[in-house]
Amino acid sequence: MKKQSVDKARAKLVKHRHKARIKANRSLHKRLLLHPGNIFILLCTGMLLLTLTWKTSAVDYTVNASVPAAPLSDPAIITSPINGQHFSAKPIAVSGTCSYKSYIKLYRNDVFSGATLCNPDGTFGLLSDLSVGLNRLQAHVYNVTNDEGPLSPAVSVFYQPRFPSPPSSSTPFSLSSDYKYRGYKPGENISWSIGVSGGSGPYAFNVKWGDGTEANYVQMDTKDLVMEHSYKKAGTYSVKINGADAEQATAFLQLTALVIGNQPPASIAGTTKPPSINNRLHNWLWLLWPSYALLILMAISFWLGEREELRILQQKSTARRLKHS
Repeated sequence: MKKQSVDKARAKLVKHRHKARIKANRSLHKRLLLHPGNIFILLCTGMLLLTLTWKTSAVDYTVNASVPAAPLSDPAIITSPINGQHFSAKPIAVSGTCSYKSYIKLYRNDVFSGATLCNPDGTFGLLSDLSVGLNRLQAHVYNVTNDEGPLSPAVSVFYQPRFPSPPSSSTPFSLSSDYKYRGYKPGENISWSIGVSGGSGPYAFNVKWGDGTEANYVQMDTKDLVMEHSYKKAGTYSVKINGADAEQATAFLQLTALVIGNQPPASIAGTTKPPSINNRLHNWLWLLWPSYALLILMAISFWLGEREELRILQQKSTARRLKHS
């Protein structure tokens, strides 16, 4: 028993000597990386990176929000034209009263016929296409978060062109759009998809963007007309689209582009973005995590290497002891 105790004590002493020798022979980078103080700093850094990653991820998942605007209690009222009025040319001017900070979508026989914003003085005005015969005009009013208010009373007008076109086997040529309120930034590329129906191809379109420029489009069939444009300055622009088919039938549609600058006004709800500091921090984390992981792997590999070196030295010491015993 006494001999076993002596052997254990001797083996323990040899092990401590080997550990001390291994530590003494460490290169400078190993000494720095495996120093207890630096290991503690690495662990604290890992906790800090985990906390920052969680916070930036939480921002990314919770920033999208929409605050509903106040509901509209009053309808937009069409004051011109008046009930029963007859026209022989189109498009016609439609105007009326509305609630400020709203926008109006005009419908003709329950088909979308144009959109415009309500002016600060509580009025609106736009041009509308007409169909041959009876046209039932009705204004739909929406707040800035696209919630619809009360419908306006309908106004019925009649259209009979001065020079009627010969009968056509196709349905009447018309344009439509799924318009919704949205603000754009100067220089941002704006895209509209305009529905084309009826008439006979090919079709020609002229678009006046409202900023003094215009564009022409030609297509052979009734696929959607995709228009793109960007505005240099903030403002409200009336976009007027004139179309003609192969039989010279015409169609018209007016939309509104709102360019509000780099920061939307407080009254306009929409999608918010994380503060720029969080964006920069998120980008830095993509660099810090790989660097931190590399340091951890280096520390583990150095530690395992020294463990293996210690095991080999102990085996050699045991072999020598057995050889001399």
